[in-house]
Amino acid sequence: MNAFKDITGLTHDEMATVLGVHRSQWSMYVSGKRSLPLEATIKLNELLQSIQKNKVNKAHRAVLVTENKSVIQAWQKKLTDLNINLFQVNKKIEEMQKTRNQLYAGLTTLAFLKAQKEHNVVHLQSIEKRINKCLATHSLECLTTLEMKKQQIENEISIIEEKLENKN
Repeated sequence: MNAFKDITGLTHDEMATVLGVHRSQWSMYVSGKRSLPLEATIKLNELLQSIQKNKVNKAHRAVLVTENKSVIQAWQKKLTDLNINLFQVNKKIEEMQKTRNQLYAGLTTLAFLKAQKEHNVVHLQSIEKRINKCLATHSLECLTTLEMKKQQIENEISIIEEKLENKN
């Protein structure tokens, strides 16, 4: 039976020690096979009454305050990390867009040079191969993935900022 643990937060061993009885005696009491000595019964009654009166006592409040501070500090650190990550992702998106624009300009230039028919075909094929290879590594799929990552980070930032506002 966990009723006493639910109420007191103490294990069977701890309850037995607090009440000054052996663990087996406490276990038999909990299972209904034996009663407690009068002194232990009085201690148990005082303990349960005290718990009932002081549901949220000073110690409990102190733990809650400490936990709240820890949570706020963790969220603030996470917020800082997310903002750094957002900056990095924005930089990557910017660089990828710039590279993609340069590659499209290269394709336009290549089309012009091919139309001139005065340039070395092998050299133009080499340029085209390089541009296509770069476009594959800087694909629209990669750009979209980065933009989705940016959106996720912004969503997380928004959630944490809202939680911090509600905590303060």
